[in-house]
Amino acid sequence: MPEIWLIGLIAGLAATVVMTVMMKMVMGSEPGLPQLLVGKVMGKSPSEVMMPAMVGHFSYGLGAGVIGMYLFELAGITWPFVFWGLIWGFVLALGAMMQVMAFGMIGMVKENPKMPMMVIVMHLVWGLVFGGVVTLF
Repeated sequence: MPEIWLIGLIAGLAATVVMTVMMKMVMGSEPGLPQLLVGKVMGKSPSEVMMPAMVGHFSYGLGAGVIGMYLFELAGITWPFVFWGLIWGFVLALGAMMQVMAFGMIGMVKENPKMPMMVIVMHLVWGLVFGGVVTLF
């Protein structure tokens, strides 16, 4: 069995790839939350920060996978990983929404009232894939 951090890295990568593809399918060419956040921080338009936003998003996803695995281990969770993956995905969604508030981007939510629900659903997808991949190990 691979090291716990490697399982988290692999599961986090798989989950982030699936989540990103689904985000693009749903949103089309509209910028996602990562682009909006990075654009706000860098003082640039979302279209100018696509690559840094993707690098950041994948870094968060990989890190969340590793942290999730260590949390599973600390809590003594041995099954069902898919359920706990969904819980972890929901926690990550709450974290994403806290970033929106921290950066003073509440107006963005007013412009797109579907965004909070989409953030939650996409992170639940992340958690489902994460838990499913962890189950393979």
